[in-house]
Amino acid sequence: MAEIEKSRIAELEALAEEVLIAQNPGKRIEPAQILRDLRIGISYGDYGTAFDGMLEHRSGIFHVYLNLRRCGRRDSPRARFTLSHELGHFYIDEHRAALASGRALSHGSKTDFESNNPVEREADRFAAGLLLPQSRFGGSLRRAKRGMAGTLDLAKEFGTSITSTALRSLDVGELPCALMKWTDEGLAWKRFSSSFYDFGVRSVITSPKAVPKESPTQRMLSDGKSIGDEILRAGSVGRSWIPAATFKNELDLILIEESVSLGEYGVLTLLYPESGKLPISRCR
Repeated sequence: MAEIEKSRIAELEALAEEVLIAQNPGKRIEPAQILRDLRIGISYGDYGTAFDGMLEHRSGIFHVYLNLRRCGRRDSPRARFTLSHELGHFYIDEHRAALASGRALSHGSKTDFESNNPVEREADRFAAGLLLPQSRFGGSLRRAKRGMAGTLDLAKEFGTSITSTALRSLDVGELPCALMKWTDEGLAWKRFSSSFYDFGVRSVITSPKAVPKESPTQRMLSDGKSIGDEILRAGSVGRSWIPAATFKNELDLILIEESVSLGEYGVLTLLYPESGKLPISRCR
């Protein structure tokens, strides 16, 4: 997964918090209403598979197109994230200026952390900060169940996608973990919590053929469950997933592997220590 500088992430989240305070204090975020308040029109339709959402600027007017083929219902978690993503393009000065100046006629976006384009990543970060603001999300996360079960509960509470909620939990929470997204082509991206990264984990397997046999991830990739239909869970050994890291034999990390389907968008895998904590000894 392409990433942006931590200082830039902090700027984008601070900008999202400003919008949150100004537009919708204390309430569930409704990105469609924010767009209407800004007098930005929204067109809902089937636009093929080229984009999830698009912010267009013509004759001094901004307009958003939401692709129902990829986002489903108008109020689905993916639709809400996509509208928030397009709001990011509007509120981020550099993105808006590129549109307003004519340097870019539109932002056709693949959202929910699917694109490696840095501009799209910035809008994704804004959207996550808007829909899952740390000021509200942090408290809910502390009260949530550990692992993917808590992620699914939080996704329902905040009306957000499983992917964005899992990534936000990794960033805001204290659970040492690795999060991976798989497609039929292999590993789409990986993300480590800061504690997991500091422990020494830098890489994971990338080929579906290397995924442990009969593991939750392998079964989910084979079965093609519907989105959020169920969580598959099992114990696993760290070296099965982290080939570049060598653990002392007596400390070979025992991990919980949890896997959930994203439907046509792939499978998420969450790995975290069985105890919820890392051993004091580090990988070498």
